[in-house]
Amino acid sequence: MKKNISKKISNLIHVFAIVLFLTFVFFVYRQNITQYTIHKNTPNVIMDEGTVQDNVLRAYEKSVLSPEHDASWFQRNVFSIVNYLSSSRFTSKMVTYIHSRQDWVMDCSECAIGGSCDDLEKEQYFYPISVDYASFQNLQDRYENLFIIDVRPTEVWKSAHIPNSVTVPLTDVVPYLFPMNRWHEIVIVGDNYLETKIAGEALIQLNFHRVYRLIQPVSDYPGELDRIDGN
Repeated sequence: MKKNISKKISNLIHVFAIVLFLTFVFFVYRQNITQYTIHKNTPNVIMDEGTVQDNVLRAYEKSVLSPEHDASWFQRNVFSIVNYLSSSRFTSKMVTYIHSRQDWVMDCSECAIGGSCDDLEKEQYFYPISVDYASFQNLQDRYENLFIIDVRPTEVWKSAHIPNSVTVPLTDVVPYLFPMNRWHEIVIVGDNYLETKIAGEALIQLNFHRVYRLIQPVSDYPGELDRIDGN
């Protein structure tokens, strides 16, 4: 009798945990769906520089990234949990899927290797693409002029950064990259998923293709990090 009761309690706990997890996933999904519904699921639509910059500043100022924003306990914990899920080997695909439901640009496999897009049946790529350090190394081997932008604050970048990365603080991403070729290969790196997510959204709204976001933090870089000013 006691065993049956214990088993029922255990089953209820498991069901509750699953429901709680699914509720959390749904909440995060709803929070991460882009607010720019006019561009939702509409590839290759460019927004003007001022509008995108306003979007970035608005997202930044309302997030835990802004030192002036008094984030709630719930907001801080959601950030921590999603950040963990985004960099975890087993759950990063789920977070990537959530991100993929936002604005995106598309090209086919031949475009991705410098060819033409005359065959629409070929494999399609939806950008930005989330990559880990193994895939990041492949990108470096593949693209000689790969542009690595580090969206952390400049002082943090100086203390330790991935070799050949350029410091472009999150709030400066739009004006810094706006003049660039929209087909240049770009990898966004940072300390957490939210930094790379906001930057990735901005570049997609500006119609950049070949945008990648590193799902692992700079601190997990498998090689030796560069430093400036002897730090």
